[in-house]
Amino acid sequence: IHITGSDDPLDGTLFPYFWTKGQDADPSAIRLAALVLLPSKFVKTDDFKVLVQARAAAKSDIDRARLALVLAYAYSAQQHWNDALPLSLELIKSYPTSLRAFDLATGAYGGLKRFDDWEKLVQERMKAHPDELAYVRSYAQLEAHRGQFGKSRDIIKTIADKGQATGSDLNLYAWFALPLSAPI
Repeated sequence: IHITGSDDPLDGTLFPYFWTKGQDADPSAIRLAALVLLPSKFVKTDDFKVLVQARAAAKSDIDRARLALVLAYAYSAQQHWNDALPLSLELIKSYPTSLRAFDLATGAYGGLKRFDDWEKLVQERMKAHPDELAYVRSYAQLEAHRGQFGKSRDIIKTIADKGQATGSDLNLYAWFALPLSAPI
């Protein structure tokens, strides 16, 4: 169970960390704040350069991590998985309990079709945190990406059997039945 507002150190809106109302700032700070606010799919080549430079010049580890998040989201939104993955893994190393970093890494693994690496990560996380349903759900998604819809359903059923399934879990359980050839 997570704290309301999340106990993930990387969760939350990033923009307020880069801009506050009434702030005096130079043009580079204004541009950086604008890039943080920009939807990830609209970040362009020159924008990536600015973000990478700002990350390198960040004065604290948490600001570096926040800029790594901005970059990882932008790379992921544009399906630049090879660029997103190292940032995601760096975030996992620095913030091992962050579900946000975990989701970025598994998304990149999925985009690269590196399913064995995704499975290794999810198995490590489920072993360390057996009650964290986000890892179980990720495992079900992994099996669906592999085309193992029966196995995906079995994994989701374990959540339902505990009485912890959400509407989304039940929806996936139903959708994952469609490609099955045998009666369910």
